[in-house]
Amino acid sequence: MEGKLIETNGSTPNEGSKPIRKSPSAPSGIPDFAPVRPVQSIYSDSRPDYNFSGADFDGKCGKFNYAIFASIGVPYSKAVELCGTIYPGGRLAWMGDTELKPTRRMLDHLLSFHYMSFNTYFWIDGYLKDPKCAPQNSSCTWIPGRYSLIEDQSTKMFKNEDVVYHTPRKGPEKFWPVVVPNKNGEYGVGKEFILSAAPEKEEIGFVCVYRKRENRCPIGYSQVDEMLPQYMHPVALSTKEICGPEYDN
Repeated sequence: MEGKLIETNGSTPNEGSKPIRKSPSAPSGIPDFAPVRPVQSIYSDSRPDYNFSGADFDGKCGKFNYAIFASIGVPYSKAVELCGTIYPGGRLAWMGDTELKPTRRMLDHLLSFHYMSFNTYFWIDGYLKDPKCAPQNSSCTWIPGRYSLIEDQSTKMFKNEDVVYHTPRKGPEKFWPVVVPNKNGEYGVGKEFILSAAPEKEEIGFVCVYRKRENRCPIGYSQVDEMLPQYMHPVALSTKEICGPEYDN
């Protein structure tokens, strides 16, 4: 995680300090150092790329379960990988219609975590209908993939609005779709949720969608149907059979 140290009084740690004399008891070979004032504050400008406590929200909305990761920030490829690893068969969530009831219910959960974590936008599912279209320069049409998980009655395409701030980078970079919360009108657009696009290396939150599985095994394990041998079957016994005939209720 990248970060930087901030001195609140505006001076550098060693500014104005003088060398100190080595203590007679100090081991030989240890150089003299100028006294360094303790760090007064630490500021980090990045987020972790994994949350050990899991998703900030994980629940059923409509046909599928949705998982919102708002307290971490990852590039697009990492978001795709995490959705498929944590939730077998999981993908980034399709949001072609933000006003569809199940989608809107999930987005209402996203709002609270968005404003607590300061994640400004989130990776979602979608592929360019025209690969030559440049979403950073124009409004492009996005469509679901072959294995996208889509709610019933959901729109199967959407167009991005260019409201995301893009940090200048060296060389060309692919863009992928994001959902941008706009509850307080931060972007000057009359929508509570905006579908836009961001460079693939932006480290932001993401939303997964997956089919709920019953009897889920831990990650790395698969459910196996096996017949227990007869000697392992539980047998109902009375208290006297277990403790002996002298046992008195």
